[in-house]
Amino acid sequence: MNKNLAFLHTAVALAVLIPVPARLAYGLVILLCFNFLMLFSTLISKLLDVLSLNNMRPACLIIALICLTVCFRQLVIFYSPIIGLTLGFVLYLPVIAVLIVGDCLDNFNTSLKDSLRQNMLEALRFSFYGIVFFLLRDILGYGTFTLPIPDGILKLHLPQFLFSTSSVFWASIPGGIILVGLFLALMTVVKKKNKIINRSSDLQEQIDV
Repeated sequence: MNKNLAFLHTAVALAVLIPVPARLAYGLVILLCFNFLMLFSTLISKLLDVLSLNNMRPACLIIALICLTVCFRQLVIFYSPIIGLTLGFVLYLPVIAVLIVGDCLDNFNTSLKDSLRQNMLEALRFSFYGIVFFLLRDILGYGTFTLPIPDGILKLHLPQFLFSTSSVFWASIPGGIILVGLFLALMTVVKKKNKIINRSSDLQEQIDV
């Protein structure tokens, strides 16, 4: 995938996660669902290739992703009914993120191995950004570090200086939008610095020659 598109897709997919409750515990469940869907959407995409059903790929993939999400939701409810009921419809948001981040709709000429490697690397990178995103909202918004457990979520309260009543803004939807904007700005800066470093290396090699 083009690097510019990869950055854009990651930013857009992060925006999809804004409606998710601002707790790391819920974020981990959503990101697990995302990786689960990314894996199976890649496999299903290659199966459609083998069956020469490329014209039906978008419809088949969306139906398959919805069905897989329903199955995943039942597993979540089995593990923790409280988490399953709390997340509700937002468990279906990873479907959108997979379609944005993954390369499942147009990877016609790519081997299964290459498709899995590319899509799961993108999923890993997105998961990293997602964990940081939810962790910041959890710490800044509530002053806690949370993990999913069968009885709901485990809350570990952090020192008071990391949290104030006014900082609950970061747990709100507007706060989430601002965080996504900051992520996009950070990714842009990193991308530009990488370009400068690569360009400097190329110039150095030309001088040495």
